[in-house]
Amino acid sequence: MHRVPGPTSVAVSIVMFRVAAVYDALRRKFQCATVQLDFQLPIRFDLTYATEGTGGQSERPVIVHRAVLGSVERMMAILTEHFAGKWPLWLSPRQVMIVPISERSFEYAQQVRLAG
Repeated sequence: MHRVPGPTSVAVSIVMFRVAAVYDALRRKFQCATVQLDFQLPIRFDLTYATEGTGGQSERPVIVHRAVLGSVERMMAILTEHFAGKWPLWLSPRQVMIVPISERSFEYAQQVRLAG
């Protein structure tokens, strides 16, 4: 359990599960996936729900935050470094490139490129 300072300088309790199984090209470990149980936000937003077996008595929920890849920016930075900019076909922003192999095929290559 982590103690995180809250907005009013009161410690907030958050239960966090970390999965640190992502490595960059230099074999450094990075934390990407996290699952957090948040007890503070339901109190701050005054969230409640009614349960069936207690005569409609209000209960306080627990919010589950999850981030499978962490931040998208961090994951893209790790992938860019890992592949050294040479993206695999499934991830590449440029998956096909038209390259004419002779002057005779140049006009046809231009037509194919402009059609896409």
